[in-house]
Amino acid sequence: ISARSALFKHRLVTQIHWGGGTPTYLSEIQSARLMAMLKKHFTVSETAEISIEIDPRRIELSMLDHLRHIGFNRMSMGVQDFNKDVQKAVNREQDEDFIHTLLDHARELGFQSTNLDLIYGLPLQTVESFMFTLEKVIALNPDRLSVFNYAHLPSRVPGQAKIKEYQLPAPETKLTILQKTIETLGNAG
Repeated sequence: ISARSALFKHRLVTQIHWGGGTPTYLSEIQSARLMAMLKKHFTVSETAEISIEIDPRRIELSMLDHLRHIGFNRMSMGVQDFNKDVQKAVNREQDEDFIHTLLDHARELGFQSTNLDLIYGLPLQTVESFMFTLEKVIALNPDRLSVFNYAHLPSRVPGQAKIKEYQLPAPETKLTILQKTIETLGNAG
């Protein structure tokens, strides 16, 4: 960080993003140290957007307090899908009530923006099951919503090798899911 900061000493940092879905694997001490180093070596705007990606399976409420305390003001949570069968198929089971609690707590702490990430085209997803997920998300009312297409690339992502092609929705189904997602979210405002 100190070596790179010299290249940007006359630049004002207006955005910081900790991504990849796993930055909350860092301990409170590690995350505080990293943020302190960034703020020491870079000129960070007082109004900077400082965001972090959160895996709702790997965080406690106290960590959210800590993240807000060290300067994060935006958060994004990788929910992917609320259907339990889909969650099991992608080895990403999570507690829906806890996700709701996390969003509420983020708002209470003053996070300026909350985002949820969804993925369509996952194994065992159907049009109906994804509409179920969208209903849940609309009820949660995040500030933003990102909807991504699942790319099945087991040769590049070894963890995907466990997913069998026959479990994936057909291309026509994925297209219908996308169209209905656009329609449903548009109607929800």
